[in-house]
Amino acid sequence: MLSAPSEPPAPDPRMEDYVVLELLGEGAMGSVQLVRRKHDGVRLALKSVTIRKASDRTLALNEVSILRRLGHPGVVRFEGSFTQGDSLYILMDYCDGGDLSTLLSEQRGANRRLPETYVRATLCQLADALAHCHGQKVVHRDVKSRQTSPTPRNIPLGHPHVTLSHSSYTHTTRFVSST
Repeated sequence: MLSAPSEPPAPDPRMEDYVVLELLGEGAMGSVQLVRRKHDGVRLALKSVTIRKASDRTLALNEVSILRRLGHPGVVRFEGSFTQGDSLYILMDYCDGGDLSTLLSEQRGANRRLPETYVRATLCQLADALAHCHGQKVVHRDVKSRQTSPTPRNIPLGHPHVTLSHSSYTHTTRFVSST
């Protein structure tokens, strides 16, 4: 029995495959931009890391390796990566709900508090995401409100969904307790 011919593999992504919509942030090693993939219109976050020396390349490739295995609803989904010129590009889901720091500032500015049930659910989801990372022997080294994406704005506050961003992961072989 003959099998149907398989489709040719998709070409590796390139910057030309994306339209840059907005700069989301910058850091010492690179930037994160909101992009739209040309072939299907999907919006993604694109992190670019400039590779200046061999150690930068090692760190960046280690981050990609870690991100590939962190599939969890509470961790931003890794979409893929590619290199072009002296940069490594990492594609991730775009979290359009902003970050928890902004939400807290908005609440403070309106002289409102988040409902206790929302806070409790948010903390549980964040703890679940961190437990998943730790179970993979991965530590997020920069957990803070700016690194979490709360409920998208069109979902009621009583039903939060928190996502931990991919900013500062490191692999570890053991954990040290500070008790």
